[in-house]
Amino acid sequence: MASSLKTMTVGYGKGLGAMFAGTAVGFGASVALGTLYGKYREKWYGQWMPAFFAAGGKLAALGVFLATKGRSVVASTVLNDFGQAGVNALGLDLGVKAGLKWAGEELHVVPKGTALGPHSHRIAGDLPPAQMGRSLEEISVEELANLR
Repeated sequence: MASSLKTMTVGYGKGLGAMFAGTAVGFGASVALGTLYGKYREKWYGQWMPAFFAAGGKLAALGVFLATKGRSVVASTVLNDFGQAGVNALGLDLGVKAGLKWAGEELHVVPKGTALGPHSHRIAGDLPPAQMGRSLEEISVEELANLR
């Protein structure tokens, strides 16, 4: 009796290797999308990059499928997986925005090396005030951070 992993059929062929091919295409498209979005996120076309990937990939897959009357299965599947990366990015973006709104937080991207404002997060948290009569020369910052 044949294993289900060997008889499983996806657009790339049969078996586990075919499934991993789809994963590789989706991963590559996601890396390309993330790179372009990260570089051009401040431009109008950068903000729409996930939608461009989604529409472009899905419509191209449909076009190839119709033009070849379904004979070019692998090309259609590659383009469909490429478009699926855009759909997934749109869903992830929507989910992150909803989660941040639910948590009452906002996400801000700042240029590298920018000094953060007074309301930004600090790694060590806020330090409690020093005890009366003690100067910073007498007490280390680490002691202040560990006072509760």
